[in-house]
Amino acid sequence: MSAPQISLEVSLSQFLSENLEIVFKNLDPREQWTEVGAGAQGTVYKTSYFGTQVAIKLSSNINADNSAPIVQEIKMLKSLRHPKLVEFMGFSLDPTNKICIVTEFLGGGSLFELLHKPAQSLTWRDNLLQYAIDICEGMAYMHAQTPQILHRDLKSPNILITENGTTAKIADFGFARMYAEVMSTRGTPRWMAPEVLSGNSEYTEKVDVFSFGIVLWEMCTRAIPYDDVVEIV
Repeated sequence: MSAPQISLEVSLSQFLSENLEIVFKNLDPREQWTEVGAGAQGTVYKTSYFGTQVAIKLSSNINADNSAPIVQEIKMLKSLRHPKLVEFMGFSLDPTNKICIVTEFLGGGSLFELLHKPAQSLTWRDNLLQYAIDICEGMAYMHAQTPQILHRDLKSPNILITENGTTAKIADFGFARMYAEVMSTRGTPRWMAPEVLSGNSEYTEKVDVFSFGIVLWEMCTRAIPYDDVVEIV
């Protein structure tokens, strides 16, 4: 049984307005957005909202194939509130009907960037131990929900650091699913648990624990996981 698709017979605007409460209509003009990253589901920009820096994930063109993951991420973000998870602030629709997911902006970059830039001087005593604890606390909160929430794509690029460098937060919930649902093969292979790679239809929170173990290995070695293996698409 696959994840339910969002019917496009009902307009995306109508679906969102019926299922979500927070709408941003006062973001800075598009020409003031600064691109800070891109992924499979869209592009991330930095801008401001009434003087507060925010991150905006602008979805790819909405169609029957890619609308469900974006809406899933919005619904998931709306339900989660924890200091070690990136804070969801709202959503909007741009004039071309693309969804803008608005979250807090973390100016410290991703853990992946910090680990693999030679100029960075991360140590376990100064920051890495705290980052590991932060990730554990965020995961524990997700796994303690009823029904349980699995991230399914935990990896160093999805761990964002605050601008002052003191705190790590888990981001990007596009692949997250309630454990009560039937699972599918989602995530990034370099950090993915064997039972997910093998295509097992159901699995537990241990898949996130495995991915966290890969992140810990990455933090210890400063190497990219399975760097000699061709990425699976």
